[in-house]
Amino acid sequence: MKKIIISGLLLAFIATISCDKDLEQFSNTNTFVDNAFKSYTDYRFALDGVYDAMKRTGYFSGGDSGSQNIMADLTADNLIQSPSGRLTETRSWLLEFGPDDGQTTALYGAGYFAISRANFVLENLNKGVLTPAESLQVEAEARALRGIIHFDIARAYCKIPTQSSDANTSLGIAYMTTTSNTPVTRNLNVSQVYEKIIADLEFAKANIPATNNTAAPFVKGRLNKASVAGLLSRVYLFMGDNVKALAAAEESIAISPSVGAIGNFPSVWNSTNQDGTLLEILNSDAERVTIGSCYNQIISGAIKSEFVVYKNFYDLYKATDVRKNSYFKVSTFSGLSYINVIKYNTRGSLPNVVNYKYLRTAEVYLNGAEAAFSSNQARALALLNILRQSRYSDYSPLNLTGTALWDEIQKERRLELMGEADRWYTLKRLGLSLSRPNQGALSNGNGTPAPTLTLSSTSNKWQWPIPIDAINLNPQIQQNPGY
Repeated sequence: MKKIIISGLLLAFIATISCDKDLEQFSNTNTFVDNAFKSYTDYRFALDGVYDAMKRTGYFSGGDSGSQNIMADLTADNLIQSPSGRLTETRSWLLEFGPDDGQTTALYGAGYFAISRANFVLENLNKGVLTPAESLQVEAEARALRGIIHFDIARAYCKIPTQSSDANTSLGIAYMTTTSNTPVTRNLNVSQVYEKIIADLEFAKANIPATNNTAAPFVKGRLNKASVAGLLSRVYLFMGDNVKALAAAEESIAISPSVGAIGNFPSVWNSTNQDGTLLEILNSDAERVTIGSCYNQIISGAIKSEFVVYKNFYDLYKATDVRKNSYFKVSTFSGLSYINVIKYNTRGSLPNVVNYKYLRTAEVYLNGAEAAFSSNQARALALLNILRQSRYSDYSPLNLTGTALWDEIQKERRLELMGEADRWYTLKRLGLSLSRPNQGALSNGNGTPAPTLTLSSTSNKWQWPIPIDAINLNPQIQQNPGY
């Protein structure tokens, strides 16, 4: 049979390409497909290849083209471009999104590339190599990965179900369940896409082991029951199903309750401690994927930042908040003082080479608190206070209800998940407008403010553009309105 190695560029748009050739893919071990999947270890390698794909440019790599660990903050109201940096991601920061910008568009191809790897595993489950239990475990993990990656694409390029009254019936994405390169269309609406995401994740939660991890010291590099339940709390919250979001959060918390003790929290960010993490995208010294370089680089011992923190956002962190010094550092570059993001800066001697924290238990508590708010404010408050107790050295429990409680939940979400692909999507799913501070980039708030300070909640820009390259390859892919 004819065999063709599919290049990275072609795989990146596997969901959009029309081709008459009989293409076959290779596993993560680069063996011919005829010889792949001869043992459980081969399936393990192939699954690890999906996680590897999530470190690609445009997903969670440290490149300057749409890295998702910064995009949700620089497009929103947490970060401002530093005039002392290399002026990367300028179009995204200015909200000048376009099908050719290479920044808001990058996730699309990177996500479908990773999905194709998950589907490759699923299409090869029938080799007769695995025991029934092994086959179910592999299927569960592959489907969970397929579900969460589709979710990452959908929340960026589609409306979020809670965003507006018409969101569920609006244009969805292609939900890929095969590696076939047959042209596809965006034939699903948002509600249908989320139903498929949920189906994959619920199957995974029912069938994935509670222990499904790599060897120490990095033992949270694969999905397991706690992390899948936590991810379901995220997806159900985006769907507006608070009952199921809370139930999923409680299930995850029951298995893995630690939000990260206050004494361990700083070392979580240099990847020497995993207290409170549920899924990390592993990153070795040999790989040297510079996860944090989209924020800054170290030049002659000084931090040269691409984006820095608004002073009024920084001031929301109390001096007694362990996150303040774990996430930020005020320092000078070229004689100017900035509030730099150091969350991803260090592991040993390699700056910015750290694991990406895809899901932490703290988010699950926040998902649960928000979901509980409408039906059980006492439980919402309890979940919030558990998180706060591990963040403030002068902690005292809050006793809030109503609007004050809701506002505190949202404030803690913003403080906790800064730099973790959340802020833009929180504003979007809550149907809020964007309002940036009228402040400059310097640590005292001085300097030139962003040219674009506001974005209406009804703007088409909340849905990022489909890349023009994908549409050129497959004109049947429909562009989002307004681009």
